[in-house]
Amino acid sequence: MLRADLPGVGEDDVKVELNDHVLTISGQRGSESEQRQDGYRRVERSFGSFSRSLRLPEGVDPEQIQASFERGVLEVTIPKPAQRKPHRVAIALGGHRSAVEATAATEAGESGQAGESGQAGKAAADTGAEPAQAA
Repeated sequence: MLRADLPGVGEDDVKVELNDHVLTISGQRGSESEQRQDGYRRVERSFGSFSRSLRLPEGVDPEQIQASFERGVLEVTIPKPAQRKPHRVAIALGGHRSAVEATAATEAGESGQAGESGQAGKAAADTGAEPAQAA
C-alpha cells in the first residue's frame, strides 16, 4: 500500500497513472486567502504542482490497482505480483531425454547459467558425452 498525505489538495486535483510499470502520482495545489483591515485589502495566492513516480515490479496486474482519497490522504493499493514458478524443459542428449529445471532470471540480472551448466554436466556424465560449456 502506498499512502500520500496531501493536505489542501482536492480529489479532482490528483491523478494516479500507470505507464510501463511506472506508477505516477501528480497534482496541483492552490490556495487563496483574503484579509481586509483598516481601508486595505490583502490577497495571497499560492499555487504549485507535484509529481512522484515509483517503478513497480514485473508481474503486477494493472487492473488490480485501486486508489482512494479521503480527508487529504491518498491510498493506493498495489497487489503483490504472482511468484514466478520454475518450469521443466526436456533436453534430448544422445537419444535420451532428461529434464532440466529452468528458472527465470532474478531482478538482479542473474541468468542462472551456473546452475544450468551444472545440470548439463551431470546429464553429460550420465550419457558419457562431454559437458556443454557456458557461453
